[in-house]
Amino acid sequence: MSNLFFDTEYQPNPTGERVQFIEKLTQGPAGPRGAQGPVGPQGPAGSGGGEWGAITGTLSSQTDLQQALTDATPDSIQFNTAAVETINVGKMFWNDADGTIDLGLKGGNVTLQIGQEEVLRVVNKSGGDLLEADFAAVRIRSVSEGGSQGGRLAVVKAKADSDANSATTIGLVTETIPNNQEGFVTISGKVSKINTTGAKSFGGLETWVDGDVLYLDPVNAGYLTKVKPQAPEHTIIVGWIAYAHANNGRIFVKVDNGYEIDELHNVKITSPTDGDVLIYDGTQNVWKNVPLSSLLS
Repeated sequence: MSNLFFDTEYQPNPTGERVQFIEKLTQGPAGPRGAQGPVGPQGPAGSGGGEWGAITGTLSSQTDLQQALTDATPDSIQFNTAAVETINVGKMFWNDADGTIDLGLKGGNVTLQIGQEEVLRVVNKSGGDLLEADFAAVRIRSVSEGGSQGGRLAVVKAKADSDANSATTIGLVTETIPNNQEGFVTISGKVSKINTTGAKSFGGLETWVDGDVLYLDPVNAGYLTKVKPQAPEHTIIVGWIAYAHANNGRIFVKVDNGYEIDELHNVKITSPTDGDVLIYDGTQNVWKNVPLSSLLS
């Protein structure tokens, strides 16, 4: 404060009257700061058993929390089975509908149900975009076609017309993968939220129902059919209709590429020709081909 006035006293003047003396005080500069007072008493302890993320226990200070996060080696992690969450890349939470843990994968378009499916990140070399809605069947590109790219398997559309076009069938596209870009293919487990009524068969000519076996189409690359191919077409089982629905359909993928007869471990085929038959060779313990005429002569 400044310019403080106060009444000090009354004194007589020569006329005998009392006059009032007024002194004017002005505030001086601030003095040095005093010493800090003593520390007050510690507050009450918090309740124990608090939970922070996936760490359960008493965390008494920020230092304890940092150390817990640094040194944590938990014996187990208990997820909240009643949680209602939305998926994000790198996020895990309990999926009660499927009875497992969901994990958001790179790109944000694919959710992995841990322990119930297997996916593979690949490069699309089909020459066009592979759309999630079409769930195309794809195979691994051969070395003669260009092989892998960037340390990842490259894929093209599969077709059951020959061994070259079907033997390396690996699974179904499970997200839209632009040409020459990377994305995920389901090689085992379920592909969900797709149209499984048969509308995605070639031309939409088939009707699919729950339990139908789906084969690789021998005529139209990338397509599935419920009509079993016949030799010399290749019978490649790609999966089964788990739920036939226009929007929330589900296919369980489990590729079975089948075998050529000369791929069986106890069959030895050498330069087959018309009229050959298989006979068993007890010395070599294999089935082998011989001309029928050699048995009749």
